[in-house]
Amino acid sequence: MALHFSQLFEEYDPVEQIDRLSRLQEVSINEKQFAQMIGRCRMYPHLPSGIKKTIPKLSLSDSQISKVVNGYYKDNVFGRNNCEIDLWSLYILFTSANKSSYLDTVLDKNVNAAGFVSTLVKALDSNSEFWYFN
Repeated sequence: MALHFSQLFEEYDPVEQIDRLSRLQEVSINEKQFAQMIGRCRMYPHLPSGIKKTIPKLSLSDSQISKVVNGYYKDNVFGRNNCEIDLWSLYILFTSANKSSYLDTVLDKNVNAAGFVSTLVKALDSNSEFWYFN
């Protein structure tokens, strides 16, 4: 275990992390994309396992996804702005919704949310087909 922690600290690049997080504020999705993504997030748990393996998972429950939608409309700081939301604000809504998780799953779900939002950035930057937006 100690070896894993030392490797983690040695490989951590704070400049790269700051760049990655800053990029989240530069990329936005519109309300239609947000609605499509939310619908797909709700569909994901019911997909056949073979299809699930090909799609990035967002580890939030249906009630937590509802909290994200509520925040999108009602959060004055991290909610929508002119029918758009930047991915930093979306990440904050994901992690805020996650606060209702059991303590032993909060960290994993926050890491999952960060990875999911990073995947959104890559998909939007590359204009590639992405299940959550199609």
